[in-house]
This record gives sequence, structure tokens and C-alpha cells, in this order.
Amino acid sequence: MAGSCPIVSRKRAPFGLCFPELRPAAIQFATVLMPQTSVVRLQLSNRRGMSYLGLDLGGSSAKAAAFDLDGALLATAKVPYLLESPRPGWREFNPDTQWQALASAIRAVTSTSEVGHDPIRGIGISVAGEAVVPVAVDRTPLYNSFASFDTRGSEYVPLVRDCVGESAIFRITGQPLDGMYSLMRILWLREHMPDIFRRTWKFCLWQELILLRLGLDPVIDYSNAARTMAFDIHAGEWSAQILRAVDVSSDYFAPAVPQGTVVGFVSKQIADELGLPSNCSVVAGGLDQSCASLGLGVVDDTTTAVGTGSVEAVDIPLRGIDDLPREADQFLFVTPYSPGGFLGTAHHLTAGSAIEWHRNLVGSSSLDDLALYGAIPGASLGLPSSLLVLPQFAGSFAPRRNPATRAAIMGLSLDTSATDIARALLESLVFELRVTVESMESIGLQVGQLRNGGGGCRSDLWMRLKATVLGKPIVLPEVVDSSCLGAAILAAGADGFSDGSSAAAAMVHMKREYEPESSVASAYADRFQEYRCIREIWVRNHRSFRFWPGGPNEDA
Repeated sequence: MAGSCPIVSRKRAPFGLCFPELRPAAIQFATVLMPQTSVVRLQLSNRRGMSYLGLDLGGSSAKAAAFDLDGALLATAKVPYLLESPRPGWREFNPDTQWQALASAIRAVTSTSEVGHDPIRGIGISVAGEAVVPVAVDRTPLYNSFASFDTRGSEYVPLVRDCVGESAIFRITGQPLDGMYSLMRILWLREHMPDIFRRTWKFCLWQELILLRLGLDPVIDYSNAARTMAFDIHAGEWSAQILRAVDVSSDYFAPAVPQGTVVGFVSKQIADELGLPSNCSVVAGGLDQSCASLGLGVVDDTTTAVGTGSVEAVDIPLRGIDDLPREADQFLFVTPYSPGGFLGTAHHLTAGSAIEWHRNLVGSSSLDDLALYGAIPGASLGLPSSLLVLPQFAGSFAPRRNPATRAAIMGLSLDTSATDIARALLESLVFELRVTVESMESIGLQVGQLRNGGGGCRSDLWMRLKATVLGKPIVLPEVVDSSCLGAAILAAGADGFSDGSSAAAAMVHMKREYEPESSVASAYADRFQEYRCIREIWVRNHRSFRFWPGGPNEDA
């Protein structure tokens, strides 16, 4: 639920702004040392004193953050809210609760002196994908949205597989056939809540809902449209083939536009309510993973994004998907990406959410935070835990999906403490990350420099474990809330930069690199091999789920 609104404000002097009398020399300096960005800075010199607002609506909270043209964080606010579970297996978000949280976060940011000095000029929106809400013609929600791990809709996987084909779904939409997508929820609503279905004007994802609250018409960007599993990512339009097969009209969906497209301006009334300028533009933002990758400066295949939040995802820019092998449609999610081409994503559904589960289960007072956050400077990473956790709380994805898989803890004794489990859980999440990375490499994707964003990268221990287990350096950004920054970059890119990539080059900065720790690397490598063997048996033998493609026989 919406609650108090903690604010963190930080101001870094923009380039050439501290001393106005030196600005011409500063621009000349930029031209000599930064030729790729000097033209942009000259074009945007009259934009100094402006900021851009990135909004991020996720699985547990609403965030707002304002940035200047150099990517410096001016102010940020986060307001949590809770999932609703009216029945076992049902997981829902209340759109009114979410908007109250987001509006509170926006007002908290716009009320700061930093943003008062640098008024917001544009807004970008980052949202978690596929959560869909039926909206009436009066633009009010008719029902809650479905969380990704809500069980409803999976029963329609065989229908879509038979009518369209699993490989065709991936070829058209870039998504592996699964029950979590918007289209499957729409089919469920049509059958189980026909009155709501009949009253529906549009089926909106979270981005369109925010636009409606800002007084604008619903518009969806290409990356979010892909997550409906009804969008042709190559043609940039709703797929007539898929919608005809399931007898759903394209009229139920909002118009789709590329990321960074200006879709309107906030009205004076709503701007006054939120503390925004009335001439503030709003752009079509993107899927949270897409925005997070942009906020990490991942614009080509030399860099790879790792987003560590409630979910952990690995994102790699792609030029196309025609050359991907057949195995890709089991775990790779492909969405259009604003720097050009596509973004290939593989994820594990329970990362931070698994840690939060454990903390809630044992109570924070029972958990030694040092075990989780590694707050002792210079402390040894130590050997792997004697426990082994399989963290498939909401199924497994890479390299082959099994939504029926569930978590397990092995090696418990009467001496095991809550802190022991916390440490083993963290290690298991890193092992699962390595499974994801190796799965992507196995289908020919190039993993570049690993840039880690999201709230999880605040954990020093987590980052050290990642570098050591993966055997690759982990680079951290100055701004860890990369989804907010990526959304703000899209807004800035539509307001004077030549494109989002140019805006990212100016606004994204790295600050720290974690190297693998050689003294314990072999011990973690051995432990990972044990984890992978046990995981393979565990995932293969969960056979209760009958509907997902490529899974067990339906009579299992």
C-alpha cells in the first residue's frame, strides 16, 4: 500500500554550469575531448536548468526520479504497495493503489528544491510487462491486473499452440509461448468474467494506465506491446494472424509506437496536482528491462545488462532473431529496443522477491544483515555454504521452461540458522544467474561487459559472489535505479538529443568494478557444478504442470 515516501536527493553540478562565465571554454573543452557528445552539448546548452523525470512501476513499488542532462540524480522517491491474493494462485495489483503510490512519489520528487531549480521538461515511463487491465469506455479500470506468476491463463496455452504454433508465436512476437502474457489473461477474462469482458473498451498495460491518469489517450510502445504475445515485432503492428486465431479484435489494444515517441503533454490541472510544469511532455517509455538496459548504457552487443530486483534478468542487444536456434524459444524473450534492433532477455522470476520472502518468514530481527549485505569492508568472501538452495519459487526458465518447478533447501540440520539460509539463498541466486548466462551463450549470444543495475546491486556481497561465480567482472553504475534513468533518457532523447543512444552516452556513468576473487574461485566453481547437476534432476522431475509447450505429457 502507499505509505511514507522516503526521498533521497543528490545534486551534481552540470557540466559547465557551476561557473557561467567559463561555459564557452567548457564547451570548447568538450569538443576536444568528447567529440561524440560535443555537438549534443552545444545543441542542448539552452536546456541547462531543466530535468527529466523517469517513472518506474514495478512488482512491489512505484518510483520516480529526476535527472539533469548529465544523468545526475536530483531527487528520487519510492512508495511500496502490496499484491492482492483474493484466491489461492491469484496474484493481482490494484490499479488505484498503484496510481496513488506513483502520484505520491511524483509529488515527493517535484516538491524538492533541486527539482524546483531544474524544472521537469519531459517524462518517460518504465513498467513491468504483460500485466493487463480491462478499462471501460469512461477510462476507469474494471478489474485488477494480473501478476506475472498468477496461475490464470495457462490453460489456454494448448489452444494457442494448436491454432498458431509454438515456433510461429516466437517468430512473430519474440516471446516463448507461455500462460503469463496479456493475451492469455484476456482469454481467461472472456470465459470466466464475461460481463467485464463485454464492458471493456481497451485492455491496457500499466503504461497506458499511467497515460490515462495523466489525462492522455492510451498509447503503448513496441517493447510493451511485444509482451502481450499479440504483437508482430517485425511489422510493428498487432498480429492479425494471432488475434484471428483466438477471435480477439485488435480494437481492444492501444495504438503502438516506437519507444521515445512524444505522446502528449500533461494538462494544467493534473500538472498542478502533481507539481509538474503544464508544458511537460510525456513519451512512450518501455518495458522495465528495456529501460534498465538503456539506463546502463547497453546500446550494442559489447555490453550486457543485468537487472537485479524482484526478478533478475540478463539483457543483450540483438540485430535480429532469424538466426537464433530452435532452443531460443524456450527461454529467450525478444522485444524491440530503442537504440535499434531488438533486446534479448532471459530471466529468473524470483531474485529479490526470494530474499524478501525469507526476511518476512523469519523476521528481520532474526536475520544477520551482514550475511546478506556483506557490510564488513575487506572481509573475505569465504567458502560456499554447506546448504544448497534451489530458488525456483515460481518455476524455472533457462535453459528449458518448467513452470511447475518449486524451490527447495537441502542440507538442513538442527544447527542451521536463518543467517545460514540467507547466505545459501544468495549463493543459489548467483548460481541461477550463471545458468541463465550460459544458456544465452549456448544459443550463440555474445555476453559483453556485465553492467549490473537495480536495487540488488547495493549488496556488496551479492556483487562479489557474482563476479567470482561467473568469472567475469561486474561493473556498477552511478545510478542503480537504471529503469528510472532509462525512462528519463527516453524523455531527454525526444527533447533535443539526436536519439536515445546519444542521450545514454551523455547521461550514463559507471562507478565501480568487482573482479573475481581468485582465492575462492575454484571452490565456487565446484559448488556450481554440484548445483547444476542437482538442479537438472530437480527441474526435469517436476511434472505436475500440463499446459506449457515442450513440457510433460498432458496425462502426467
